[in-house]
Amino acid sequence: MIRRETFDPTWTEYFEKREQLKKETKGRISLLEQVQDAAHSLFQKAAGFLRKKGASRKA
Repeated sequence: MIRRETFDPTWTEYFEKREQLKKETKGRISLLEQVQDAAHSLFQKAAGFLRKKGASRKA
């Protein structure tokens, strides 16, 4: 699995802020943050799938 930090540096900042917020709110995160995480994960998987398909066509 691709680490989010290596994919996009702005995600590093996002997750650092999110971890800080989770500590301050005792682990609770908002529904919006859950949706953002799910969307990011989905796009990462799609990008990985498309990269694999592109690599197999070139080979």
